[in-house]
Amino acid sequence: MKKLMTILLVVLAVGSYAQRQKTVKMVDAWAYGSVDTSWVIPISSDYTWSLQVNWTGQTDTLDAVLKVQHSNDGVNYSDYFYTAMIDTMNTAAGSVIFEDDYSSTRYLRLYFEKQHVDAGTLNSWLILRNKINQ
Repeated sequence: MKKLMTILLVVLAVGSYAQRQKTVKMVDAWAYGSVDTSWVIPISSDYTWSLQVNWTGQTDTLDAVLKVQHSNDGVNYSDYFYTAMIDTMNTAAGSVIFEDDYSSTRYLRLYFEKQHVDAGTLNSWLILRNKINQ
């Protein structure tokens, strides 16, 4: 009985941890096009988030810009209120992490301004962590 109870507690603990975090791959090896673009993901205020963006193969003038923006209606977006949520991609390859523990917005948008970059590839991952179970 003691072993069964121990196994049950381990299963419940693992299940509880699995409920606390989920990873969403927002962009999978997106090759830069000729226009600015963005990716939207609805989120709940029950989650804190961490967004990692990697880029490779940028050519020409290295001045593309990534912005994290937010919205409550999913239509009108503004730049996130922290200046750390904007990154100038001034290297041929690189990575940046944006994160917030206090978000109460309904939608997040990763906005990519191409500027003068000719080519490149972008990947991003969004990790959501449940605030209640942290």
